[in-house]
Formats: sequence, structure tokens, C-alpha cells
Amino acid sequence: MREGVTNPRRILVASLDWPQTAYLVAALHDAGHQVTLVTTGRHDALGLARYCEQVRSPAPEAPHYGEFLRAAILRCGAELVLPVSEPVMERLWEMDPPCAVAIYPDLAPHQRALMRDRRRLYERAVTIGVPVAPWVPLANAAALDGAIAALGLPLVLRGTQGRGGTQVRIVATRAEAARALEFLFRHSPGEPFAQRFIDGDCCLIGGVLERGEMLRYFAHELIEAHPPLTGPSIRIRSLRDETLTACARSLFRDLASEGIACAEFMRDRRGAYTLIEVNPRPWGSIEAARRCGVDLCKVFAERLAGAPLTGPADYEPGVECVLFPRFLVARWASGAHLTLRDLRHAGRSVGSVPWRHPGLALHLLRRAYRELTGERPLG
Repeated sequence: MREGVTNPRRILVASLDWPQTAYLVAALHDAGHQVTLVTTGRHDALGLARYCEQVRSPAPEAPHYGEFLRAAILRCGAELVLPVSEPVMERLWEMDPPCAVAIYPDLAPHQRALMRDRRRLYERAVTIGVPVAPWVPLANAAALDGAIAALGLPLVLRGTQGRGGTQVRIVATRAEAARALEFLFRHSPGEPFAQRFIDGDCCLIGGVLERGEMLRYFAHELIEAHPPLTGPSIRIRSLRDETLTACARSLFRDLASEGIACAEFMRDRRGAYTLIEVNPRPWGSIEAARRCGVDLCKVFAERLAGAPLTGPADYEPGVECVLFPRFLVARWASGAHLTLRDLRHAGRSVGSVPWRHPGLALHLLRRAYRELTGERPLG
């Protein structure tokens, strides 16, 4: 436990089986917290067990998930619950009676409405001067022709929630759009919509927030994703851009964001930014911030424990980060032959493993092995 920590807590982290959760759990442990991880992932007796008690849960969509989570909270005596995925947040919000333990972040009803529906978020963003690409609601399949006429092709079709890119489709033809819309009608919690395609780069900015202020933050531009365009990042480059930072500050202040959160933007060829989405949780590439000079998980964990804000605020821009194990798994899944450049990227990916954190390193290596051998999907 670092000096200055005054209030370590018993914390229950509720998550899907996402790799970024492991970094957060290790940081919470190092800050002196007693951690219970409730996750859909398998028990890891050699890696994560060094940092937390693990409880394997059903999927958040399961009818009994809410009661399962309530029982886990009582069993471990948690003082604080950290939901770090949107489906888990939804189930906590729906609990009746409400969860008796503090939830962080504890979103107010109007904040929940904005996180549940990107159309509402876009409407709110425009009122505070954050640009949004034009969009058209799609109440039914017949509305598709009007959307194409208004916005052109290629076109972006979106569900009301991001869910790691699973509710986003980029289509180039009317036939592709019809198939994508049929999928979204089945899977989007709310009415899908069409949005103008922006030819440019996806950029993300996120950080540790208190009352809407970014205490520490990190931004990056996407170099490569898998699947391309809409999938999770596998290579990124750290970024400093005052316009992007100003947009994020305005957005987070208006939302009164708390905890760890991020916002994604598209940057067009002229350098103008338009909002894609806001996620009130750790994101898949958050570990890259530590490699570039600002350890967001550590800052967050120590603030929860009552420690003063310390450590560097600046990070080095222009640093390329290859994400482990996603880059290796993506190359393996594509079936493509590795080029010399790929080998260099693979070396960077392996080099990013937190070797000074043996339990965390072992967990990530075992995860990589399972994904490379096809035991579980890339996540």
C-alpha cells in the first residue's frame, strides 16, 4: 500500500471477461483495497488470485443475474460496487429493491438515459457545442431509402448502445444496409439510426474524473482495429490535440462524469472532430496510458483509497502502442502470413506485458494462450 492511502475499502468489481478489468483489479489491490471480482471469465488461481477473490457469474442477460450479484455483494461484505461494463450497469440500475451498497459511479436517472441511448447523447452534445455527424432515425425498413438519400453511401448504421462495436455497421450498398438494419432491429435496445460516414480517423480520450473534471487523461488515435473499422483497437498512437481535449472537457463537465470514462470521436481529413460515443467505464486500450507516462488505473485506485493526487499529468504523444494479446490474436485469426513489420509489432506487443507484475503478466499470457488456441473469442 502506498504512502498517503487513508481509506482502503472492500470493493466488488462486476465485469464481463474483459482484459482491461485485470489491470484495474491489480491497481485496486496495490492501493490497499480488498477486491472481489465477479466476472463471466473463468477462475484464475495462479494469476488474478494474487489480487482478488474471484466469483464466476452468469451472463448479465441471465434472468437470475441480479439476485446472483446481490448475494455476492452480501457474501463478501462489499462497501462499494464498481460495475465496469454497460450490461452490468443496466442490471444494477434495474435492481428492485435497489442495491443497498454504494455504486460508483452512481449515475442519476438523466445520466443513465444519455448512456442508454446515443441519440439522446447526440442531442445533448449539440446543445453544448460538441459536434455530431448528421443522423436519421430508422423506425422501420422503409425509412432506409430516405436515410440513404439524405446521408449518402457509404453509411453508418448504429444501435442505441455501442457494446464494443457490436452495434455498428458500415455499409456501402443498399443491400448491405438492409441486412445490417435487420441485425440491429434484433439486437439494439432502442430504435436504430443511420449516420453520415466520416472519412477519417477514430480518436479516443478518457481519464479519471471527479465531478466532471479530468484529473488525469490520455488520448490516442487508432492505427489498426480487428475487425477493421468497427472492432477493438489492436494498435494505437498516443495523441495530444487541444481541440479534442476541449471537446472532451465540455462533454464530461456537462455530464458531471465520475470515475473512469472515455469518449470516442471521428477526426475528418480537415482535422475536425465529431462525437461517436461516451463510455462510463475503463476502455480496452487503457493500459497504453501507463506505457506513455500516466497510469490511470493507479490514479483511480489511489483516489478511491483517499490518497492525494500525485504522479505525472503529462504523457508522451506520438508513441505507438501494440495491445497485448489482441494484436497477436488478431493476426492469428486473420490467417495472414506475418510480415517483417508484423514481427516488430508482435515484439512490441509481448514487450508490453507487465512483467514486474507477475500475477497480472501470468493472467494475460494464459489469456493469450486460450485465445490463440481457440478456447474463447477475441474480447
